[in-house]
Amino acid sequence: MAAGVSAGLNVLRLISEPTAAALAYGHQRLIGNKTVGGDSAVNGHPPVIRSSYGGGSRYGERCWECDELGHYKRDCPNMACWRCGEVRHFKLDCRNYDRWDEYRESLIRRAVDAVGKNVPVSKMCGGTSDVSVVVGKNVLVFDMGGGTFDVSIVTMKEGTQNDFTFVVKAVAGDSHLGGTDIDKRLLQHVAEQFRSQLEREDLLVKPRIRKKLNQLVVDAKHDLSVKTEAEIDLDCGGDDILTVRLERTKFEALNQDLFHRCMTIVEQALRDAKISKGEISEVLLAGGSTRTPKLQEMLMAFFGKPPIKSVNPDEAVAFGAAVQAGLLARRDKFAKASISVCDVTSVSIAVETRFGVMHVVIPRNSPLPASESAYFVLLDFQKSAWTALYEGDRALCQNNRLLGELKLDGFTPCLATLDRSIEAVIKIDENGILHATAEAIANHEDIGRKVETTVTLDTDFVQDSANIREETDWYMPQAKAEDAKIWAAKSSENRLWKLIVGLRVQGSSSMGHTDLEKHVSEAWAWFSEHKELALKEEYNRRYEELELLAKLQNLAVI
Repeated sequence: MAAGVSAGLNVLRLISEPTAAALAYGHQRLIGNKTVGGDSAVNGHPPVIRSSYGGGSRYGERCWECDELGHYKRDCPNMACWRCGEVRHFKLDCRNYDRWDEYRESLIRRAVDAVGKNVPVSKMCGGTSDVSVVVGKNVLVFDMGGGTFDVSIVTMKEGTQNDFTFVVKAVAGDSHLGGTDIDKRLLQHVAEQFRSQLEREDLLVKPRIRKKLNQLVVDAKHDLSVKTEAEIDLDCGGDDILTVRLERTKFEALNQDLFHRCMTIVEQALRDAKISKGEISEVLLAGGSTRTPKLQEMLMAFFGKPPIKSVNPDEAVAFGAAVQAGLLARRDKFAKASISVCDVTSVSIAVETRFGVMHVVIPRNSPLPASESAYFVLLDFQKSAWTALYEGDRALCQNNRLLGELKLDGFTPCLATLDRSIEAVIKIDENGILHATAEAIANHEDIGRKVETTVTLDTDFVQDSANIREETDWYMPQAKAEDAKIWAAKSSENRLWKLIVGLRVQGSSSMGHTDLEKHVSEAWAWFSEHKELALKEEYNRRYEELELLAKLQNLAVI
């Protein structure tokens, strides 16, 4: 391969020749190399388009929005990427996220639509050239790049016609854990060492020196993958050259908690897949940060076997993209591709309930396509119903990502009952596109009325990550404990609500329960006026009081 580019917070270029190169395939070959020149080469580098939060970027020249890609194809027919003849199939590749949410995917699909194609976004494991050796085995993909960390557990099934299917059993990860986190810690540590040599002068406040020092730190980190010690020499101008020695043991101590977070996610993925570590046949490394010896040692100690190192971790994803491109090309001649992927949802899909608590409809790691329903009742004299859709695995909606909303009007005002009035159906197809529907099934002037939404997301409709708490720390023990308390309280609140409403209905149809009716009214007033989720113990106490009174009156307790 003549050139490769990784898009992310830091841009990595792998250039093996001075002229620009293009990756292409056609009827005669899968991967080719065409040298191009003139306007298509920018400072000796190939023009690259990537999709990210801000749209596309052509490195070295200007930004390209998704809508401009169509003009790029039509108006630049001599560009290398379109010189292979008619472009019938192509592969868009981008950095991997454990939270492959609808917003990120919508940006990719906008780029796809702009050039008049419709390509499903899928994942492919490029860790072995002979797929038959892993048929029926569980493979754990340990992917740690510059900014994200992902763990996938995949098994391969063989069909009846020599076709293979990658079945994703579980995924887990952290989109705020990667090589850049290690770099930041090393930078602070080295800067402190230099500060002691310069009588407390902070080098990081000088942009030029900070940039230079950051690169030196990254180089030292790379050296520590093959050496036990690295030396950092910083030229501060003139005759001043500062030197710091960094040992691998110190490097590992500085980042010990990050490495343990990686293993915590590995354990979570195993639990989600419902398999033991002894059932993992192979461990595949992907991403440059997996070259860290300590990570490899921890994986070997945990699984009792060394990870696969036959594939360059920086190129593992590129191999998978090439395989996908080849499969797309083969579909012209074959009824079915020889390899397919059965993916899962990487996060839970939920609707918002009272007090902003998540009600999960489609759990994380559900096989795609997925479809589930949720039912809702109405409060006293409620005329309209509104709910928001979220993705994430924290208990509170504010800690997850907003996807969209559903609103139904026209309900007949009445006292609250236990009858279901609304059915919400959420579906996710094989391409990861979410479709949501809310239907009025009772107490409505037009039974069967529906509202629908397809979540391809607009930037104005998504909460910015900076405005919510860390949405990827759900797997940490502290977060799990917090969420367990919230969901337990919510469960107790629901139980109390059902009892109150049930007793109200029974009380309205019978006489002689004035004492009970008084307590029910007081409980309903407290319940309705409460603006925050109370403790589980408070709900349970009130439930037990009403339950005792109801049993004394020989009323049914729900």
